[in-house]
Amino acid sequence: MRETNVASQSSFAAALRKQRIFPVTLLLALALGISGCAMENSQPTVADAMPAASQVDDEAELAAAEKDIESHRYKLAYDRLLKLKASVMASPRAQYVAAESLLGMGLAKDALNVYQPLETDAGYNARALQGEGIALLTLGSIANAQPKLEAAVAADAELWRAWNALGHVYDQQKRWPDSENAYRKAIAGNPGSAEVTNNYGMSLMLQGRYPEAEASFEQALAIDPGLLPAKSNLRLSLAWQGRYSEALEGLAPEAAGDALNNVGYVALLRGDYDAA
Repeated sequence: MRETNVASQSSFAAALRKQRIFPVTLLLALALGISGCAMENSQPTVADAMPAASQVDDEAELAAAEKDIESHRYKLAYDRLLKLKASVMASPRAQYVAAESLLGMGLAKDALNVYQPLETDAGYNARALQGEGIALLTLGSIANAQPKLEAAVAADAELWRAWNALGHVYDQQKRWPDSENAYRKAIAGNPGSAEVTNNYGMSLMLQGRYPEAEASFEQALAIDPGLLPAKSNLRLSLAWQGRYSEALEGLAPEAAGDALNNVGYVALLRGDYDAA
């Protein structure tokens, strides 16, 4: 007889039972390698999500959940995991997918609890450290996130999400050479990420390197023309160079108020009182 799905046997499912999941949105400007997804206002129960045992192919469902994670379909991955039998759900592979889906759905604290046991698994150690670091950073604990992220890239220098998060950590500490190194490695690991390129531009703008920041924001928008944080940041980088008219070109009516305020504030900081 096929073993039944007992969700309570995994730390992932235990976390899910106590959660009521609401819609989450993307983190503004500094994307830590995770995206939000829209979700229903109520959590599906195991009974609702579980088809007949004979209809579930655990390997196929787990592989599909991994593909969903790659495409940022975190809620769909979550739903697939509910179909797995307990012995499969307890595997490091399924637990890692569980942690990634929780993190992607904005449940950083619960994701952290699922990542932590995976530190002892040789196959998932570096990725678990990366996930813990990002979760801690999302929770605002920079001091605890930093050693996890540094350990992650020490174990696997290809983890671009950890490098991206480290760039933010070093920005907060004004360790500019370290943040630049981190962002460059993140971009090298994922050159098609508009969010990471935008983050690098943010770092450059914090340093007062406005022409370079402008170039980074333009590059981010070349990758993703709809990335709103990059659009806003590009206007600010132009304003910091005194190019106020350019900064305000092409404004949509709904964005005009915020943009005018931001550009005016930058002009005030620059001492351009007439322009402000």
